[in-house]
Amino acid sequence: MNKESQQYVPVRWKRNWLHPMSISTAKSMVAAGKAMWVPHKIFGTHIRLKKAPANRNLIPKCNTLGYDRGTMFDGLTVSGTRFTVNYQFNNTARIKSKAHIKDGTKKKGAHRTLRRNRLRHRPVRLNNRTGNRMSYTTHYFLQHSKNRIRLLAEAYYCNTVVIEDIAYNHYASNKGGGFSPIEQGKTELYRFVQEDLKLLLIKIKGSETKAKRIQYFGEDLKLANKGERSFYAHCLDSFVLTLFASPNYKLRSTKTVFVDRVRPIKRRDLFQEKAQYKFKKEYYRYAKGGIAVPFDHYSKLKKIRVKQSEAKSNHGPWNYQYTTPAPTVKKFMKAYGGRTIKGTKKSKYWDTSSQWYSYSTRELI
Repeated sequence: MNKESQQYVPVRWKRNWLHPMSISTAKSMVAAGKAMWVPHKIFGTHIRLKKAPANRNLIPKCNTLGYDRGTMFDGLTVSGTRFTVNYQFNNTARIKSKAHIKDGTKKKGAHRTLRRNRLRHRPVRLNNRTGNRMSYTTHYFLQHSKNRIRLLAEAYYCNTVVIEDIAYNHYASNKGGGFSPIEQGKTELYRFVQEDLKLLLIKIKGSETKAKRIQYFGEDLKLANKGERSFYAHCLDSFVLTLFASPNYKLRSTKTVFVDRVRPIKRRDLFQEKAQYKFKKEYYRYAKGGIAVPFDHYSKLKKIRVKQSEAKSNHGPWNYQYTTPAPTVKKFMKAYGGRTIKGTKKSKYWDTSSQWYSYSTRELI
């Protein structure tokens, strides 16, 4: 069988995911003008139909998602009777440190609190109390796990999720306090799969996964190097997990899509982060087309109050003066919108002499 025909891509109609389609069929539909290629940060590409299909509600959800969860790498495999799709997510590709996650999550919560205080009052969410909160890093990785499972389950029509359950025997040892955040995160993940997504959840022990892996392949092919970009690093286990849902699944493709962690989650990104440039003497604004337009930045006008006499009374009379704008060192750089006057890129600032906006230009070096 042609290897290209074994690869499948997700199909979408507006906002609804449809049953995946082989690449050969997808190419023919794109060539016929019935669909178009759309880039995706996880799938790489998928096709979007231009017209609604006639039988989009007749295909049942019958595929299985296997999830091999790890500390730095996660393996996910979608198995069906016709295809096998593998994904490996690198969790720490764009993370500086755990302290960076903690600081960013705290800042996000502070911004959310400020915004909520400006809205109408709503009843208190009783499940958001101090005793139910989890650590910042656990919550960060949990949100990404939820998003992956939801996306792949919808795109590939999955009705079952098989996860390797990692447990700690607290009765045999009292040194499992550090394992509690992991248990808190996986408990919430299991609840999300069963109650929110309404999917069948199967939990498998690690020893059972190893036995099934040796039984299917005849030997243990799992690599010792977990960071290697290969199917046999993590997706091998995620595929074996799908065999617990249906023994009829076959490994049809070992091609693996390696996805570095996408942009960190910033829900309600109210305040855009700005990079600080302490020794930057020029201020940039970006015109249409991404053209950088630097110009001198001046200080704000300040109103100064001076007494007319030397009387000790603090009630005046007063004379009011305004400071003269002076060039300053701008500490932040942000892409603002530009202005165009007679084909020349110019920047706008407030001119006190004319009480109107004036424009200053400067040629790019």
